[in-house]
Amino acid sequence: MVDAAAAGFIAAGIAPLDRIAATGPNGPDLVIAFLACMRIGAIWVGMNAALAPPEKSALLRASQARLLLADAATIAGVAALGSAPATVVMNADGGPDAWSDLLRTHNGAPRQTIAIDPWAPAIIAYTSGTTGEPKGVVHSQHNFITVCANAIDRGQRGLSGRRAAGLPMTIPNVMLRGPLLSLYTGGTYVCVDAAHAHGIADWIDREKIESIAIVATVLHDLLFDPTVDPNQLRTLAYPIIGGGSLPERLQEAYQERFGKNVQFTYGLTEAPTVVTETDPDVPIRRGASGKPLPHIDLAILDEAGSPLPAGGEGEICLRAVRAGPWAGVYTPALGYWMQPEKSAALCHDGWMHTGDIGSLDGDGNLFVLDRRGDLIVRGGGNVYPADVERVLVALDAVTTAAVIGVPDDRLGERVAAVVELAPGVPATAATIINLRDACTEELAKYKVPSDWFVVDEMPRNPMRKIVKPRLAAMIQEGVLRSIAVPKSVRAGEGSQKEGGR
Repeated sequence: MVDAAAAGFIAAGIAPLDRIAATGPNGPDLVIAFLACMRIGAIWVGMNAALAPPEKSALLRASQARLLLADAATIAGVAALGSAPATVVMNADGGPDAWSDLLRTHNGAPRQTIAIDPWAPAIIAYTSGTTGEPKGVVHSQHNFITVCANAIDRGQRGLSGRRAAGLPMTIPNVMLRGPLLSLYTGGTYVCVDAAHAHGIADWIDREKIESIAIVATVLHDLLFDPTVDPNQLRTLAYPIIGGGSLPERLQEAYQERFGKNVQFTYGLTEAPTVVTETDPDVPIRRGASGKPLPHIDLAILDEAGSPLPAGGEGEICLRAVRAGPWAGVYTPALGYWMQPEKSAALCHDGWMHTGDIGSLDGDGNLFVLDRRGDLIVRGGGNVYPADVERVLVALDAVTTAAVIGVPDDRLGERVAAVVELAPGVPATAATIINLRDACTEELAKYKVPSDWFVVDEMPRNPMRKIVKPRLAAMIQEGVLRSIAVPKSVRAGEGSQKEGGR
């Protein structure tokens, strides 16, 4: 089927380094399309199905995609915005569509003999920058396969068993640590197409899943929702948690249920994926994100680019280890697609610069002190405040806006918007509903603020920049009160994937 898809792509005029964009629910067709894209030397652009049509359109324009694989509704949505390239309808229900026609037409095609450069651009993973503009992280096939080979080398748990992820496979890091890793190790990957705890419990029960990557919100519901039957989880031995810290109550429940400590990690799209991880068989060191993986040399650098001693606080930077079996193997992101200045800032002086602030203890454990920019991790979904602020400040009713994360026991963080309203605009629930509706039209549901605050004037520093920590303190101290919005119209209630379903 991969050979047939590859032949179909070539028949459609796709050449090496052309971009193929794909979006849609999880399923084997995405894996077939991804591998076919790699086989002909094209570049894969995965787009989260939860993104709103304007967001998908922006990625199509930024990547200059030659082909889009998506369901009919998505294609219609981006076409209405004038950004659809050539398209192939790929339905999730298995019914007749252009994708199945393509596979049938080219059934029996021989494997392509295209020479592949393993260090050439192969994947673009889009992540919004702090400016709110899409930023495409470029990786090679070598980058991705290195992650797989290293996972085997260090004996990562559950590799040869029945694995899954309750996350969108169109996110390149999920494709890497899901289907690609299972295929590389000879395991079985189950394409779970569910985001909520009940649906995931059904998949675990039916498919006898042993290891699944889920966000903390889903783990919370699997452990505490009284309507989830614990017997459905009887085969689950290795739940993998990503997307933020966990409340202590959840860590304790996890340990009681699975007999292991929660495994914490630190990673980023530019790495790609995981950089450090804790050992679930040893007690958790509070606040630690674990030690670097064997192929990665991690250092904390000061502003002059010099490594700091243990306990020093500076920028987290990465490079390949210099000695041992993994010496010189690791390569980070090649840069950002069509953004040379940002690419130069990412990798220079022999290091990849994460922009995150952290420290190392004497045993080599990493402590992340400040996530990149003002990133909000909501139920495992990354929300960059600038994405939301861009929508709000474009509205006539808003003078300026600041978006921050506020603590939430279940989601980790909720998205909160603080706005200065234009003169004459009342600070009422009706006004907030209008603002929320505007966000809903432009953003994925999980990015839409659920908490709304109005201020007469933003707290600013001498450079006139908004002091977001002060806003967070004002909310925590009760100085700012949220404007009540009827629960039936509150946005942002779903998880990252639920927001697009």
